[in-house]
Amino acid sequence: MMNETINVIQNHATVRGFDGEYMLSQEALSAIISSAKQAPSWENGQAYSIVVFTGKEKEKLANLVEKHDNQVNNVNTIRQSSVFLLFNINLSLYGIDADFGGEIEPLLIGAVDASLALENAAITAESMGLGTCVIGGIRRLSEEIVTTYAYPKYSFPLVGMAIGKATKEKFVKPRLSDINVIYAGQSMDFTDLTPVKAYAAKLKNFSIQAGYTSSDWSDRFLNYYNKGKYPKGTKAVLQKQGLL
Repeated sequence: MMNETINVIQNHATVRGFDGEYMLSQEALSAIISSAKQAPSWENGQAYSIVVFTGKEKEKLANLVEKHDNQVNNVNTIRQSSVFLLFNINLSLYGIDADFGGEIEPLLIGAVDASLALENAAITAESMGLGTCVIGGIRRLSEEIVTTYAYPKYSFPLVGMAIGKATKEKFVKPRLSDINVIYAGQSMDFTDLTPVKAYAAKLKNFSIQAGYTSSDWSDRFLNYYNKGKYPKGTKAVLQKQGLL
């Protein structure tokens, strides 16, 4: 079964080359944001906020990322995009004054709500023929963002998304086989990594055909998690913001 919505979703691909002169209409931006806000959320709590960066404010953000992060691709992607949406965990909406005592559930609620809103925004933008690039690396400078934009307590910059008119052909990356789709009653044992290694090889061939180089898919995540290459400041900022 296939329809227009399914076709948009199944042809998602990250875009990193945008037309820097393209101006997204206010009507299109409003539709993207309205769709984001219609995403499901726990108890309809909508435990997130969206910061919209356009024009000079988007350039200021790009400069901030350039100053505090070494990911040139992210800087260029933000600069060239028509709009950058920053999705935040935000539990300050309710006027709470709570000590979560290390409980992680409130944090998860906000993270899930914000992520669902982002996905709705991405699907809507791509249905308009626009390109998107989700940037989780924004968390590497969460301290700087929280300080620069005076984030209230119980809020945290979770993930951003650049939106614009693509200037390069997009390539839809292959996904894992159904190894990570388990029907109830089946084993969840992932000790046999043969399908994973096969996927890594397939992805390597894809990158060659698409004209770019990429590290081995399996090794990338082994190094990231086993060697703790994730941002070290995230936990401290979450604690400072009252979310841990």
